[in-house]
Amino acid sequence: LKMGTMVFKTPNATLDRLPIGPTPVCIAFKHLTGFAHMNVIWPSEPGKVWCMEPYWPFPGVNGKRTGRFVEREINDHFNYGDNVILAWANPFEGESSTPPG
Repeated sequence: LKMGTMVFKTPNATLDRLPIGPTPVCIAFKHLTGFAHMNVIWPSEPGKVWCMEPYWPFPGVNGKRTGRFVEREINDHFNYGDNVILAWANPFEGESSTPPG
């Protein structure tokens, strides 16, 4: 799978400013506890996104986490670092290479 990526400054990383469309997007960000983290996200309702959260339950036992879907406030959860990185799957032939938005 080939991915296209873009970096966004977090003061501007609000849902209305990020090019997130109806298809899932990978987001890499600094977690509130200070470590780097990644989710797959897609819009839920104004200001919120659904996240595929692989690191659940936390704390948990490595190899025993099941993951889950969680709804998060994009302006609160993803703005702890200087940047966020979004990644999209490269389009299929005939589709636009421009990120949604």
